[in-house]
Order: sequence, then C-alpha cells, then structure tokens
Amino acid sequence: MCRLFGLLSTKEITPFPYIFETKYCILEQVKYEKHNDGWGFCNIENEKISLTVKSINSLAEDEEIAKNIIKNIETKQFVFFVRKASNPLNLNKEDLIKAEATQPFYYDDIAFAHNGSILIPNEIKEKIKNFGISPRSSNDSEVYFITFLKFLKETNDVFEAIKKSEELITSTFKEIKSNKQYPFSSLNVIISYKDKLYAYNKYYLKRKISFKDKEREYYKMCFKADQEKIIISSEPIDDDNWEDLGNGKFIEAWIENGKINYKEE
Repeated sequence: MCRLFGLLSTKEITPFPYIFETKYCILEQVKYEKHNDGWGFCNIENEKISLTVKSINSLAEDEEIAKNIIKNIETKQFVFFVRKASNPLNLNKEDLIKAEATQPFYYDDIAFAHNGSILIPNEIKEKIKNFGISPRSSNDSEVYFITFLKFLKETNDVFEAIKKSEELITSTFKEIKSNKQYPFSSLNVIISYKDKLYAYNKYYLKRKISFKDKEREYYKMCFKADQEKIIISSEPIDDDNWEDLGNGKFIEAWIENGKINYKEE
C-alpha cells in the first residue's frame, strides 16, 4: 500500500513543500505509516516526461538526497509516489523491492502511480500476454499498468481504459473462482497523460490508519483546486479544505484559457 501525489498548475511551482514541509506532508506520512520500500517521481514538461527518479530506499532514509533533487524543480505537472510494498505472490525481498518495481511506471508520455494490491496478478498477466508489452518486474501494480495501457490503446480514453481494466480484473476473479475475498484492495491511481492529470478512487478495504485523521479511510483519495492549480493526494497534506474524491469516482483536470478546469465522473 502506497501514497500518491499529483500536481497540475497553470504556472511553474515547486512541489517541495507538499512533499517535505506541510503539516501532513508526504515525508511525515512516510514516517507515520512506515512506507519504507521506495519512492519516485515523474516530472512532465511540454506533455512529455522530462525527468524520472526512483529509489528502493525509504524517503525518510533518502531525505537529503530527495530534497536536493526536488528543491531545484519548478514544474506545471508532477507525479510523486512512495511505496509500502504489498506481496500477493509471496516473493522474497530481493524480488519484491527492486528499482523496476518502483513507481511511477511510465511509457512514452504516460506516468502512472497506483496504491493498492491486485490479488490475482498472474491470472491478469495471462489475459494480456498478447498485448506486446510485458512487465519488467513482479509488481502486481505493473500488471495493472500494462492492462491500462492495453485498453488505452484500444479506446484512446483514460476513463474507459481504467474501467475496462477494472472489468477485466473483476471478471477474471469470478472466472477463476478465487478463494480470496476481493480481486484487489484498491485500484487508486494518479495518471499524467500528455497535458492532463487524472485520478481514480476505487477500493474494497476500509481500514483507518491515515495520518491526519485516524478515522479517515486509508484509501479515500482527495483533492483541492483553485484557478491556478489542482493537487490530488492519497490523503490531506495540510489543514486546508480538501474535497474527497470518493469511492468509485474519477477526476480529470486540464488547463484552459489559463485556468485549471476539472470534471468528476
């Protein structure tokens, strides 16, 4: 289980405070919730991924390194990720914690960060084996990513690709008559694609261990937006008024006439 952060802005700003300085910043979430299995980010410029950094260490362990990198970034579009590894395949640590398994995953102009566990990754991988892109790691989240890529190529629509991915995972789960309770814990994802930022909030598990609000469901995503920027996060990172995305909800954000626009579905 991981933490996600996405930013879209009309002007170049630094993501540094949200990761390191706000009251409930990503770093404090890492320390409280013990996300010790890696971190990474994709910076996007002119609709292309311009910089990707990944580490298999905890963000807390890499704090000074990460600060030195991110303090120099001024950006309009940014996706950040910290990992607390799930392990549905019961892998050993050497296979589980690898650079190739660290998110965000990316392909061409797509950055993808997922929080949750796909509990039947091998069965899904079998379903998409003819797509032409294979996982580089044993991370179940990468199977979700490649499933998304397959349906994005077919539909050219991010929301449809996410929904078709969910349908395939759910139908396969029913088909194999798995003895697991759910096909996934969460499909929560933040996606940067070209000049837009997207997020989907879908989860089964209702556990409550969030940093700011101990009664908040861990998988309930949120966002805050004004005319200049939108921030999407796994949980609130300050005391401002955040809007819950909500289970089963999707958001798409873009810039139009110099202002942030977004819609929810």
